[in-house]
Amino acid sequence: MTLSAVVLPTPALRGPTPLPPGPPRLERYSAAARARDGGDNVEPFRPGARVLDAGRPSAIDRVIRQVWRGVRSLSLPNVGESISDAERRLVGEDASYTKHKLADLLAIQAIGLALEDDTLSASAAADQSLRYDSCGKFSRLAELVVRFGAWKAGAAPASGDAATMQALETTGSGRPASPNVVLADVLDLTLAAAIEFSTLGVSSAERLARCALRRAGSGTAMSASPAATLGLILYEQGSVQAAETLLRTHLDAIRSVGGVDCVAHTYAILARTAASRGDRAAALAALNEGRDIAEARGWPRMLAAMLAERIRLCGPGDERRAEAWLLQVANLAARHRPQTRCARSEIAVHLAMAQIYSCLNLGAAQGSRPALAKLRHDVWLGQDLRAFAWVSLAEAQLLWQEGDEAQSLVRLTETLRVAATTGLRQQLMDAGPSTPLMIDRLLQIGGLEPELLAFTICMAESLQRAAEASPRPGRRTTRDDESLTPRECAVLRLIGEGRTNKAIAQLQGVAPETVKTHIKHIFLKLGVERRAQAVSKAERLGLLAS
Repeated sequence: MTLSAVVLPTPALRGPTPLPPGPPRLERYSAAARARDGGDNVEPFRPGARVLDAGRPSAIDRVIRQVWRGVRSLSLPNVGESISDAERRLVGEDASYTKHKLADLLAIQAIGLALEDDTLSASAAADQSLRYDSCGKFSRLAELVVRFGAWKAGAAPASGDAATMQALETTGSGRPASPNVVLADVLDLTLAAAIEFSTLGVSSAERLARCALRRAGSGTAMSASPAATLGLILYEQGSVQAAETLLRTHLDAIRSVGGVDCVAHTYAILARTAASRGDRAAALAALNEGRDIAEARGWPRMLAAMLAERIRLCGPGDERRAEAWLLQVANLAARHRPQTRCARSEIAVHLAMAQIYSCLNLGAAQGSRPALAKLRHDVWLGQDLRAFAWVSLAEAQLLWQEGDEAQSLVRLTETLRVAATTGLRQQLMDAGPSTPLMIDRLLQIGGLEPELLAFTICMAESLQRAAEASPRPGRRTTRDDESLTPRECAVLRLIGEGRTNKAIAQLQGVAPETVKTHIKHIFLKLGVERRAQAVSKAERLGLLAS
């Protein structure tokens, strides 16, 4: 998602609370402005005041347009030099004129900083722009930057003033408006959708995202952010094909002008949809392309997300690669530890998720509990209820692996209840290999209320269908002369009980590496890639009969 924002109360960023340190140019100009204006009180530009450029395009106007084009096209390295040039041209100008023009420059600079994922400096520059001129050409976009930064800082999310959102939703695409007004409308609606989605307001989030996409118009660069947000909403509801079609339709705009969240969500979803079809190569290719974009644009947060998604795809035999990728995410988290919560604070979230993926898919139980506690803390600070639901599901799987069936089923029931209420079923479809086993056990025990029981049965059937369609290209299916050995059947039974590789090794009296070898052979013979798929298929084929 790019600079999407809604009308949020931002007391932490507007008022007596000190602002986070802004760009050096901001400080230099503040000192110069105070000297020219004869004091520390910098009055905002008044819309009714006469400015020196009335009726004539000046050199500074041309520079501002050039800077704005550079930001819109993500040519960010050239923006700083252009802003310095504009500041030099403002030396000696009338104070009111200077404030008016510098407000535009600071607003554009704020947008560029936000696109670089530096939400702290972006918020500071945008706030200063609004202090100089709260009614300028770029003032509304500056307000969006401040509010977007507040949301990323963990401010209590709100989807915006109801009257404002209703007015934006009913705005017709044919209404005459400048490109900046349309862009602000689109971003306003898009972040409204994102915030609603993070608080599990799924239906309203989808409505707002569709409205933003209509306002942006088909085939335009403005469609990048709403298309990515709507694609995420559709995917999480289980409309996988619709999400993939939408994202591929707008992929050129997304990868050309999209921001970090926008591009990261898109490539993660494309990878997951490819993996769900059994096309592991296409999934890794999507993640590699996302990684290349992240590296080229200097986006460590997206790079961490792509590495975590790679670990999510790992299975037995991928331990060394997963360990190397996990180390890369850990290094990113160590290099980017902002003292104040901001967008880059989410790198630590991706690290914790990568550690949990490693535990669930590879049996690397070490460090899973601290990672889960860290993740729960971080997503709670970020006020992301959707991510918090995923944490509960991950905790259920970890408890199941540790043999705590009762508590794991309690957490699973909580997750199922949220999914049944909101329609976010894809988290369960994408979850670890123990999820189908836990759901089957929950159904055996019974005691669910009728509506939740119906949803749980539906999820069990969906997971069963996914397991039946799971054989991957290039892998062999079971043959009569390649049935499981007694030791492999014993290992598979223990997997069905939710045992980790270490626990299986202790029970069988063998080394953990030997267990990994047995699992690789089981997967190869059954033509599957996940533990739950192996157990399900072996049971259907009668291979686990005593």
